[in-house]
Amino acid sequence: MHNPYVIKSTVPPGTTQALMQKHGVHICHNPEFLREETAFDDVINQPFVVVGECCQEHGDLLSDLYAPLGRPIIRVKPRISELAKIVLNNYLATLITFWNQVDKLCSALEVDTRDIADVVKNDTRVSEYGTAFFGQPYGGKCLPKDLNQTLNICRSLDVDAGIFEAIKQFNTELSVQASFRWQTHDGYELIQQSQPLTQTLS
Repeated sequence: MHNPYVIKSTVPPGTTQALMQKHGVHICHNPEFLREETAFDDVINQPFVVVGECCQEHGDLLSDLYAPLGRPIIRVKPRISELAKIVLNNYLATLITFWNQVDKLCSALEVDTRDIADVVKNDTRVSEYGTAFFGQPYGGKCLPKDLNQTLNICRSLDVDAGIFEAIKQFNTELSVQASFRWQTHDGYELIQQSQPLTQTLS
């Protein structure tokens, strides 16, 4: 059995299969779930592993490789792992955008957004992601890229992408506002708060 090629990057659904057909080789998709600022630690302490296996034999090979980490190993078809990675980043962008929208409402009502978040987070169904900072756009290299990729995929398939378009528009507007604050105010604290969030998954 020959060792497979492994794609670690975030790629459009169908990429792995297309490359296998084009080059006549076995390829698995094994996406990374890393944050830009803590990439090394995230590799060692990743909560789960996704293996988009081209066949059972190579899926077994990659599963054995990751077994010492003691983390759940999710084995799926490459198309599923490809889309799941993109969907996860879209979900994180949605959470950040949601709380930024709530922050605007709270500001209008003269309510502290953190107080609202502290109450809502008592429901175990609610994630803490996106509740650490408010009024800051998401940034980095991954979330914007993957949201744009999702929009392109939806357009190519004639699928309505209303919520994704709204997320992008809201974040773009917030980015402009943050840039304006950075350009028109002195002071370390304001400048720091104006930077886009980069604690995102690649």
